[in-house]
Amino acid sequence: MFSETYGPGDIIIDEGEMSFKMYFIQHGKVNIFHKATKSSFQELGAMQYFGEISFFTENPRCASAKCLDYADLLTISRTEMDILLQKFPEANKLTEDINKLCEEEDLSSLHV
Repeated sequence: MFSETYGPGDIIIDEGEMSFKMYFIQHGKVNIFHKATKSSFQELGAMQYFGEISFFTENPRCASAKCLDYADLLTISRTEMDILLQKFPEANKLTEDINKLCEEEDLSSLHV
């Protein structure tokens, strides 16, 4: 995992981009929004995460994320996660099950 810091107004992820990174908020607030409609979906804070849909589906980002105040985030890429999962067979099996559901367009396991 890597640490990243963003300031107020910074765009963290942009709708439509290809990225396989997931974010975990340590401090600060992040707004998840739809760019085209300027609709806000959710405001997230410490101990919450985002980016999970693209992380598991390997599809382009379906929303954007903007920093509302200074935020410290931890990130993990899909490649880094795959390396870690090789060491933990039970977690690997669970992740494979989630991937399979996502391939079938069932995102319920991601709680979205």
